[in-house]
Amino acid sequence: MDAVATLDKRTESPPQAPCARIGLIILSVNSMSDPQFNRFAPPGLAVNVTRARVAGQWKRPLPAMADEIAASATLLSDVAPDHNMLH
Repeated sequence: MDAVATLDKRTESPPQAPCARIGLIILSVNSMSDPQFNRFAPPGLAVNVTRARVAGQWKRPLPAMADEIAASATLLSDVAPDHNMLH
């Protein structure tokens, strides 16, 4: 192990459990939302993302995506986002 890797491990703080979680359902073709939301989120806020397919054969109007959106919401619920953050 080199000195830089050793120094990095000494100065890293251990990950802390988030104090709040939000969940986002984004379009499958969007590759920028994850890094942007996580970069600008305040400390203690976990941003969890799942996707809904909208490209290729999956391209269809929003009302026709009801099942896809429901499936994405079910997957997102596994991380237990806070449902009352706006209150």
